[in-house]
This record gives sequence, C-alpha cells and structure tokens, in this order.
Amino acid sequence: MSEEGEEIKPKATRDELDHLYWDRGMTLDEIARLYDVSERTVRRWMDMYGIERRGRSEAAKLAASDYEMSLEEIIDSLDKIEPVRYDPAPVENLSIPIPLKCLEKNRKLDATVTIVMSDLHLGHENHLPDTYWSTVSNLCRVLKGLSWLFNIRRANLVLNGDIVSGIGVYRGQEFQNIVSRGHWQVFVAEVVIKKTLEMIRKHVEVHRIYLVKGTHEQQENNYMLYLRKIFDPMAVYASRSLVLNIADPIGKYNVLFTHGRGRSSYYPVSYEQVRNIWKALRQLDVPIERVVLGHTHWLTQEIDFEGVLVSVTGGFQKWQLTVPQRPSGMLVILYCDGESAIIPVRPDPEIAKAELKDPSLEYKCMRYYAELLSEHMKGEPGN
Repeated sequence: MSEEGEEIKPKATRDELDHLYWDRGMTLDEIARLYDVSERTVRRWMDMYGIERRGRSEAAKLAASDYEMSLEEIIDSLDKIEPVRYDPAPVENLSIPIPLKCLEKNRKLDATVTIVMSDLHLGHENHLPDTYWSTVSNLCRVLKGLSWLFNIRRANLVLNGDIVSGIGVYRGQEFQNIVSRGHWQVFVAEVVIKKTLEMIRKHVEVHRIYLVKGTHEQQENNYMLYLRKIFDPMAVYASRSLVLNIADPIGKYNVLFTHGRGRSSYYPVSYEQVRNIWKALRQLDVPIERVVLGHTHWLTQEIDFEGVLVSVTGGFQKWQLTVPQRPSGMLVILYCDGESAIIPVRPDPEIAKAELKDPSLEYKCMRYYAELLSEHMKGEPGN
C-alpha cells in the first residue's frame, strides 16, 4: 500500500493511460477523477509505465484550444446550432379567486369590491385608448363573474392619481401633450369615466368615487378637484392619500390608497415610496391591512414588505424612455369573510401589442380626444 492508502498496482493499463493523456488530451486531474484516485497516483503510474508528460507550453496550448475558436469555426458552428426560441401564446390571464368557505358552504357569501385605476394620462400623445377600453371590457367580465359567485353588497371606484396628463408639471411636458392647456383634459376624463361607469353599472352599482391626487397636478391646477365637482355628490376628494374601509358595510378592512412617488426602472415600488409607506403607517392611528399604489405603471398583485401588503396598478401610457413596456391594467380588491383578494385586470394581449407598435399613435390620440371633446360639447355626458 502507498502512503495515500492506494494500491501500487495501476488501475489503468499503459495503453489506456497513453490514449487518455495523449490521444484525448485529458489532464492528470481529469484522469484521476476518472479512476477515483489522486493526481499524484496517476503521475506515479505514468512514471512506472515510462509515459512522457507534456511540457508547460504544450499544456497551455491544449487548455487554450478548449476555449478558443477562430471566426470561421464560430460562423460554421452557428449554422449547426438550433437557436432557442420562446414565443409564448397570448392568453387572457384573467382569474377570480374564490374563498374556500364559498365552495364549502355551497352558497353565495356577502362581499364587496373596490376597483382601482390610475395613470390613464388622458391628454398625453402616448395614451393607449384601445388598451384602456379592452381592460374595461375585461373588468366587466370579472365583475359579472363576481356577481354570480357573491352577493356584492357594495362597490367603490378609486381613481388613484394621474387620470389626466396635466401640463407644465415636469420639465418638457408641454412638448408631450397635444394641447398646451390641461383643463380640456378634464372634459376628456369626464366622458371617459362616465362611459366606464355606464359599463360597470351593468354588473354592480358604484357607491362612491374616490379621487386621489397624483403627481401631474399642481396646487393651482388640481384636476382632481374639477372631477370631484363633476361627479358630486358621489365623489370624495382625498388629496394625496386615502384610508378606506373597503369591507363596509359587512366588515372592517382598512386599505391605504396613495398615488406614490419616486423613480424606479427595475421595481414596482421606489425606495422613496417604501420609506413614505413606513412613515405613513407610523403616523396613522388605525390598522392598515394593505397599501395600494400607482405611479410606476407596473401592474403588481402583491408584494409583502415584512407583513405590509403592497399592490400597484398598471398605467395606460406607452413608455418612451424604457426598452421594456410596463404592463397596463387595473386592480379589483375583493373582500369576503375577513380577507381580501387582489384581482389584476389586464387588456386583451393582442390589442395591447398592436397599439404599442402603432406608429401613428399620436395622431390616433388626437382624433380620439377630438371626438370625446365633441361629445362633451354636445352635452351627452350629462345625460
């Protein structure tokens, strides 16, 4: 036995070692792992058989040849490699969570729904009208399904900021809006929201509209206050944040709605907003079960920040400065039997895809806004 406890008699013959080392170009370590011995043992076998070993330059050249390829070899290999392709089939991606008690009791339970939308950016050249109305259509399908499964005791609509694009709020914005005054955007928003309510009311009756100030309203041009006057008396203006018991009248479940602030290119919630959430929760004297944000245009059902649940609504504006398009969509908060479930409502994927690629989106929006303003002037929204 050797000092390493390995047999002196080699496990490999001279021809095997010679073939592995010289013909196949294996290293001593690779041969050692092949025979489950140490590298020193393989070196001793080669000495016993009188097999010459490679010099340093030759070993380095052999190692480099494993990783280096000429341009001709690379081009030739590309023709032989089948590329990996992944083209997911478009799906509706709509689902409704059903509490287990509803199935166990085999009867309808009382529930409430809270519809949350934000970041429509009406008035902007890159607003997505077809995408928005496709989402509203899917929202109605969701509400219809919920009305079959539950006794909807109350429905609320929360407009969580930036419904209109505004004007002069940030540098250069006047060049991104089709008309340089923002008040006409309120008239457009009036028609859009009234049409949306008309579609929603076919399935549930909206009890209140809550208006939360976004980041595109200045103090002197607070467009949410205009909308509050239009939808009076069912509208409630909530400034920058709203604490709402979404379970009323069947329970207690407080949700903090706020538009959000800060920038983040890679995450639905900015660091600044995370700090603001914790500051707000410390200052509030009521328990908060969930926080719902907008602003980042990133449709997100739920993020758990150490026990604080955060949800984010999607936007309805094409992004110019980012390569990936952030998702459009709304949220429906279903409350039933002490718990809430978040239902993301997305547009038809084919409609959204086509509109995002539309090279004439700006002109399409111009015509769309003109038609809505013409409808407003005829007095049809007030009927």
